[in-house]
Amino acid sequence: MEIPSILCSNVYDFAFCPEPCYDRLVDLADPEDWGHGNRILKNYLSFSFSRAVFLTERDVDQTAPSNLPLVFDDDRCLFNTGLYTRRYETIYGLFEPNTKPDARQRWFLKGFFKESDPMLVSFEYLPCRVRFAEDPSELVFDYRLPIRSNIDHILGDEENLTRIPASLMGEGNSLLLRRAFEGAVVEAARRAAVTITVDEGSDESAENTRDDVTAYVSQLSSSTGFEGTMVDMACL
Repeated sequence: MEIPSILCSNVYDFAFCPEPCYDRLVDLADPEDWGHGNRILKNYLSFSFSRAVFLTERDVDQTAPSNLPLVFDDDRCLFNTGLYTRRYETIYGLFEPNTKPDARQRWFLKGFFKESDPMLVSFEYLPCRVRFAEDPSELVFDYRLPIRSNIDHILGDEENLTRIPASLMGEGNSLLLRRAFEGAVVEAARRAAVTITVDEGSDESAENTRDDVTAYVSQLSSSTGFEGTMVDMACL
């Protein structure tokens, strides 16, 4: 498989992406809260596409096209989004050449399609899911390492601050808010360490760890008045 000599790692420089395509993806994918204006979804796709470009350029001469997260075929490009439909069919982003005169982006996002869609029949290979870690051990919480929470970023973000109780808002409560946040992080880390110890050696330990930490953070956040999102961001 041949790929373009130059690939833009930024999906919005790579292709023109019409806004209705994102609404279509939201309807197609298993339900998630993607935030206002699908902001979280767009950031996820941007990060995933950048990683896909890196892996494709690195591995194109060393592996089969089916092992690449980007596939080029007959002037079309297919991208594995890593998302699934409600029935767990993989969802792909389909790009076609941008025929608009003087277009800044070479490609045009045709839309998002599930793997059984007739639009994808002509592709001999479907791209694989993007890998974000080369070593599976990188996905397991290592309790021996310190957690360094970016407090200024998390507690300084205006959107995050709207999620905390009114009793913890305001400059006069900034110290109390920080202590509550740091305490939640410490407790979540301890729970994760216990989970690793109990499940060590189990094939399901990595998945269980993240599930347990997420559930515990939610429980702890509820008891302290948080909705969980900020603490979850800090811990994971």
